Amino acid sequence: MEAEFSEFAYSEALVRELQLALRPEVAVGPLFGLMATEMEEQVPDAGVPLFLRFHLADCMLTPRATGWPEQQARFYRLELPPRYRSQQHNVLRRFSEKEPEVYYATPAFYRQREFSAAFASAQIIQESRFFRLRELPDLTDDGYHYIAYRREESGFRWLARDSRPMDLPVKGEDWLRHVRSLALKSRSLGWRFFLELRQDLASCLQQTEVQPPLFDELAVDLKEVTPLTVLRDLRYLLLTHFGLQALILRSA
Repeated sequence: MEAEFSEFAYSEALVRELQLALRPEVAVGPLFGLMATEMEEQVPDAGVPLFLRFHLADCMLTPRATGWPEQQARFYRLELPPRYRSQQHNVLRRFSEKEPEVYYATPAFYRQREFSAAFASAQIIQESRFFRLRELPDLTDDGYHYIAYRREESGFRWLARDSRPMDLPVKGEDWLRHVRSLALKSRSLGWRFFLELRQDLASCLQQTEVQPPLFDELAVDLKEVTPLTVLRDLRYLLLTHFGLQALILRSA
């Protein structure tokens, strides 16, 4: 069964809840919360970058579903596009080698009433799962690839030709605890961070085998270093090729 709510609604609710959950010690803001003309003067000089790729998973209810033999009960299945159609997973994996806090964020519920109840009780994060890209395998073939998880369990299963269980903490409470600790390990950011981030994103695309048309559309000139062009390029790369929402954690 497909989710009865939109990916946009889920992402907005999760980020809002994260901001409220970390107050007052930690401030959470979007990477692009600044006007381009003010970017050089107002960029944070310290903080922790956090990158989220929001996905909606399908709820598998019948034994006919791929992955049922391993689960033997209702489970959620996040489908990754096959490699011949999209290289985004491998691009994200490459980027996570540069920036470790890159995650798939997906709900462990699918009904609208569950979403509404979780929103009203501030349980969106609690009822979500967070998969760290750095800890996931690359797509090495053109077959199907799924991430399968159950609401009742803390781990998940990588469903592919090399199917395997993965005992990694992905529950929302574990992730939120990790994010709280991250805020205490602030790193230097500033203007240099924005410049290097743009370079890293472009390099990840260039190092990954992708369809030739992708680079025909890669309208990024790394020689342009004005606030306006850097901000424009970062938005373009993160949204169109990486599908990421970027946040900055800072001590309040």
